[in-house]
Amino acid sequence: MTPHARRWALVAAGVVLAAACLVAWLLTRPPEIVYAPKSYDDLAELSGAEEPGADVGSVPETAAPPTLQGSASTDPQILRGTIVDDRTGAPIPGVQVVAFAPWDAPHQHIATTREDGDFDLPLPVDSYLLTTWHESYVPAALTKWLRPQRGFQTSRFHEAYVEAQQVLPDPWDLRLRPGTRLRARVVDTSGAVVAGAYVRLRGSGSSMLQDALPASLRARTPGMKPAGANDDAEVLCDERGVLDVSVLPSPLESWWIAGGAPGHAGAWQALAQDGPWDLTLTVVRGSEVRGRVVDEDGRPVAGVWVGPGSVADDERWTFDTSVAPVLSDAEGRFSLQSLTPTDVTLVAVYEDPSALAGHLVVPRLTAGEIRTALEVHVRARHVLRATLVDAEGRSVPDVPLRVLEPAQADADAGGVATTTESAHTDERGHVGLEMDHAGPWTIQLSTPLGWSTLADRIQLPAPEVKLVAPSASITSFRLELVDTDLTPVPWFRVLAFSLAGDSLRARRDHAFTATNEGRGMQLNVPGPPPIALCLDARRGEDLKRDGMLHVVRDVPADGTLWLVWSDDTGLTGDVRDTEGHPVEGATIRIGPKLGTPDSKRWARSDTEGRFVVPFVPDHPHVVDVVVTPPAGFAAGPPIRHDIFAGPLHVVLDRGSTLAGRIVADADVAFNKEDRVAVHWFVGEDRSELRGHASATVQPDGRFVVEGVPDDQDLLWSYRGPTLERHGLLLEAVPSPVRAGANLVVRATTALQLHGRVVGAKDPGSLLLRVRPSGELHDVAQMQPDPTGEFHLERLRPGHYDVLVVSGPGSRIPLAQTRVEAGHDNVEIQVPELGLLLVRVTPPLPNVSCWIRDTEGSAPADKGLTNQDGECRFRVVRGRTYSVSATGSRDSKDRLHVAGHVPLAPADTVAHVTLVDALLLRCMVGDRSLDDLQDLRARQGAAVYPLVIVRRPSAFAFVEPGLYDILGTDANGDEHVLARGVEAGGEDVVLAGENR
Repeated sequence: MTPHARRWALVAAGVVLAAACLVAWLLTRPPEIVYAPKSYDDLAELSGAEEPGADVGSVPETAAPPTLQGSASTDPQILRGTIVDDRTGAPIPGVQVVAFAPWDAPHQHIATTREDGDFDLPLPVDSYLLTTWHESYVPAALTKWLRPQRGFQTSRFHEAYVEAQQVLPDPWDLRLRPGTRLRARVVDTSGAVVAGAYVRLRGSGSSMLQDALPASLRARTPGMKPAGANDDAEVLCDERGVLDVSVLPSPLESWWIAGGAPGHAGAWQALAQDGPWDLTLTVVRGSEVRGRVVDEDGRPVAGVWVGPGSVADDERWTFDTSVAPVLSDAEGRFSLQSLTPTDVTLVAVYEDPSALAGHLVVPRLTAGEIRTALEVHVRARHVLRATLVDAEGRSVPDVPLRVLEPAQADADAGGVATTTESAHTDERGHVGLEMDHAGPWTIQLSTPLGWSTLADRIQLPAPEVKLVAPSASITSFRLELVDTDLTPVPWFRVLAFSLAGDSLRARRDHAFTATNEGRGMQLNVPGPPPIALCLDARRGEDLKRDGMLHVVRDVPADGTLWLVWSDDTGLTGDVRDTEGHPVEGATIRIGPKLGTPDSKRWARSDTEGRFVVPFVPDHPHVVDVVVTPPAGFAAGPPIRHDIFAGPLHVVLDRGSTLAGRIVADADVAFNKEDRVAVHWFVGEDRSELRGHASATVQPDGRFVVEGVPDDQDLLWSYRGPTLERHGLLLEAVPSPVRAGANLVVRATTALQLHGRVVGAKDPGSLLLRVRPSGELHDVAQMQPDPTGEFHLERLRPGHYDVLVVSGPGSRIPLAQTRVEAGHDNVEIQVPELGLLLVRVTPPLPNVSCWIRDTEGSAPADKGLTNQDGECRFRVVRGRTYSVSATGSRDSKDRLHVAGHVPLAPADTVAHVTLVDALLLRCMVGDRSLDDLQDLRARQGAAVYPLVIVRRPSAFAFVEPGLYDILGTDANGDEHVLARGVEAGGEDVVLAGENR
């Protein structure tokens, strides 16, 4: 070759090589990666649109996609790993690694470990359950997902439960535990070996043991079976009728074992908790039944599961898993063998949708008998089956379908259509519905934009209908979520819904919720884009829960969305004053009980007034946003905001001021730790005390609280150490004021009260309640020391009522006295005390008991009965008490009981007979009743407290009859709010005008 030709040949080779490199680069070019915004400016620009569905995270134009490894090939990929002994770490040769798809259990992919414990298992692209088999080791139950482009993602089964967040390395270093030996010999009643004998095992994980069995040891072939059918492991014995393996862990919990053989039946017996086990299992000759499944007209019915079982009165059914059910053939025929010789109930069950078809009792089967000519009569039914796919032919799971008569579908435009049947498609996009008649029927798909007709005038019986969802009805794409370092997120859950609907209900009813299986997931969201994604993931080494929001405007052309995690998504917006100036330091908080468990629910506005709350809702609803303004601005009510409708623009009003001064007789200089706080009610009905503002008290005692409303009462309080340090306190209890008032508050010297409780055997177990004379609210509570001494500090000048009660929570005074603050030698005489024993019949625990002094005031003491149905109260001897009790018959049922005793003297036993109780409920929404306490229902001497769990409802379970409703005001005066209220009747509304 001449030099010139050689030069051209080299040039041509270089061109070919460059072209090959270019083709290879194009084939391996990574998919485009979507990044969430990294700054507020990106977020504001992307979410600044005013229309619903504005972005909460998207792709900056300058984002460069990173390089991701992976192949789009669907050719079999090689699963490699190493299996070693868990105790010694030595490699285990001869272990069978078995992989199978859950919906294709008979077809197994098997590889065997070599001498070094390594294995290579080729697997086509699919999802697999993976386990192992070795006669000396406990099978490993593993689940394995293999997806296109991404290779393997692994999770470990622990006792057949998936822990999806535990990602195993690839290649595997799988450790197997040595098993405990099980030796079982199956014989007949004469002790002879039975051909084809097998051992049946039932317990936690027995189905996983069955999945691990190699074909040579399977006594039955995996295949279709109805719900509730055989999940036992059935292991073949050798020609001697012996099974000798070491595959069970020890100890076991609640495992059972039985023998079996063709034409024979064995009885179950409990397997001891600790092994090894050496057993002889006896089988007897079984019975056989043959027959047909027919409908009401005697026509054969094919495809019905028939097996031994039981049927309850409410038509709930179960199969006896000792014999696998069989499907009736085209002539309706079936045959069941190896039945236990006894009375047998044959249960017939329809499949898809599963429902009881009928049953037949076969009496007195004997050993070896063949009972023929049986007929199981089943009810006829009309079943509509359909499979939903998208435009690409992929199944669409978990979307709502409904079936109507054509006339109903035509009436839907007028809003009067009535759905006959409805259901969600399963994981295969399939749905089966039992209809009232043969049709014709119309199938519709529900989307946020309304109902879309997929098939019309279907007449039953009909083959399974293939439904194709219009592209505008279903948005399908695959989501691949990676962390900021481009590693796959091992576990995440997504809530996805279309923003095209015009209501929150449309979002909620058509939301798609799923958890990833391995790496990534396929999403089929009803409705067109934009699609909102609410992501909840476990990330980092500590697998902390995080949340993220994203809006999908357009689905990528290849159908796969690659999304990089971001911590900077959520509720965005700005805070400004009424003149448009930005407000810094406002706290924006999202209401409680919303979002992912660890999501942050608050943020502060920056110097530009902007904020980002990294919050992810767990439902497609609006959120309550509470804005706490900085000093000088008034707090408003919570704001209802759609987090996907764009930024939240908050406008703050500067409000009014409350000025005042704290005047002290002593020379007092306040400091920055002293503050005056102001609270007020907010909300539509002003029922929430959440408005707040505060100000520092100046050294001379002056203060100015800004940002308070001027249209309602303000509740104020002093907080700080200075007054207490000088032995001072406010002269009067703070009372409500209005904005604009000049509040002058005097501080006075705090007084003490010292005294002693006498006459009680154990004064240290008593409790003192101290309250200003004529009032019902305590200002102090304390227990005397063992000698009865007590010392109270920081009391305002004036007279106080000191009450002695039996302990914390008690309200009935055993003794009381009225004293003036500042006295040093107060003596409180306690009368002689006794016990009142309340005993309920029947003797139920946790029954609430109340006693009231028949000669005293309204307050009651409460206690709970013990396991013997008894409750003890400390009372004053010589007095009598009324007793009432309510409870339920046990901790689970809702059958309530009640009873009372009108007069029970001290030192006696009050026997309360409980009878079935009725609900008495009142509505107390009237705010004029807020000052009332101790609401109660009274019928003669029977008094039952009314419980207010949540306004405005107050209720009690009482004996049948008519009751008066009473309450007590702050002065201790009793008010009758309603008369003649019937227990178990309609709710009564309590109004202040009835007082």
